[in-house]
Amino acid sequence: MYRGPRETAMTPEAEQRQKANKRYVLVVVASLIVVLGLFIGAGLWLIQWLGHSALVGSVPRARVAFETWRDDNRDGVWDASEPSVAYVMIDATDITDGLPRFRAVTGLDGRTAVQANLAGDDHVYEFTPILPSGYELTTPEFVRLDGAEIDGVIVGFGLALLPGQPTPTPRPMAPLPELVEGTVVRMEATADDSLWLETEEPKLVYRCTP
Repeated sequence: MYRGPRETAMTPEAEQRQKANKRYVLVVVASLIVVLGLFIGAGLWLIQWLGHSALVGSVPRARVAFETWRDDNRDGVWDASEPSVAYVMIDATDITDGLPRFRAVTGLDGRTAVQANLAGDDHVYEFTPILPSGYELTTPEFVRLDGAEIDGVIVGFGLALLPGQPTPTPRPMAPLPELVEGTVVRMEATADDSLWLETEEPKLVYRCTP
């Protein structure tokens, strides 16, 4: 009766070679798994980065300027003889989604400009000044613009003294800092002609002196 091939015992050298081959195969497989994991991780990072870049690139940016002046003849036009009104805060609101976008503050010359990120050209934005005490507007209470027409626009607000209000005496005024971080939420002038600014996100306090 045939009993199959006879088993032969492996020599110690053959066993060592077999173990070495197994170890080699395990090392190669582990290396391939690590390399594959690195490729997958790099691919996911690249997809995320490209998506973020596309998102950032799709956010339209626009430069909008503001002017505030004392409209002594109440004609809604800034004449050469009329002085500026400094430190007027102007709120920008996206009325399409009801979210505030930014708050601008005019400087000593009654002017300022903001480089703003807009939600989209199809949104409508409203600009509303916060009047200092003793003034009223001679121009509309707010200005509304479509996102597509904002870039490069100058939005002006004429302010006139309320009836019976004395004409302010010119005096030194504190200049705004060149860079204000965050959204200005409060301004206060003190007896020494200093100006205090409080911002949010980040929460900071500035003291400006003339």
